[in-house]
Amino acid sequence: MKVIEPRKVEDVVNELFDDYRQTLEDFAKNYNQEILEFSETISKCHRNYQLFSNAKNPSNRIIQVGGFVYLSIDNAYTSMKLLMLGYLTPSGNMLRQSLESTCMAILLATDCEIEIDRKKQKSQFYEDFVNDKKHTKSYRAVSYVDNNQQILGVNDQSISSVVKGKQFYNQYSHPSKMSIASRLTSANNISWLMGGGYDKKKKSIYDRKFEARVNYVGILPTLILEVFDRAKHA
Repeated sequence: MKVIEPRKVEDVVNELFDDYRQTLEDFAKNYNQEILEFSETISKCHRNYQLFSNAKNPSNRIIQVGGFVYLSIDNAYTSMKLLMLGYLTPSGNMLRQSLESTCMAILLATDCEIEIDRKKQKSQFYEDFVNDKKHTKSYRAVSYVDNNQQILGVNDQSISSVVKGKQFYNQYSHPSKMSIASRLTSANNISWLMGGGYDKKKKSIYDRKFEARVNYVGILPTLILEVFDRAKHA
């Protein structure tokens, strides 16, 4: 793992211009096959997304749903890229945004009323979103989908994984013990990391994070087809 002396201006500048070739090579030695699997799934997501970009005279609903679908794909990809570079906290934050984008796409594509609070207040989510109602902010999307699984007609096992993922990655959205720990190197003399870098002594942590991203992206190709069909017929 590269060593940087942040008290030296030259080292700081060199880190800013680092191409991270060695970091990516070190990472790829452990995850070659998994990287290919992830890339194939992302490519399939983009092929399925063509339904949105090729739609003739798309409705506003299709346009809105398509925007969140694209975010869900791109943020998941960026999350993996950041993970490979060793930026664990930003990687977690981007995955959280992808999870929320996926749930926003489901909510906007489905033409039905959902419950939005414990008092069972109802919302026609798409219409309220278009009218910029406060309760349609994206940070609430995961809980709405979780609490309205039957109404929305979603697979509870897949959504359960999304909800758990969001709850976990909330820890990467604000300063926390976890984000502090992610910036410490596992070298004999404990020191702080600067920038990115793959720490092979944290491989078990990377294993879990890589698997979580592969599993999550695996549900997206089918979901993209589903939300397009819903948005088209809503």
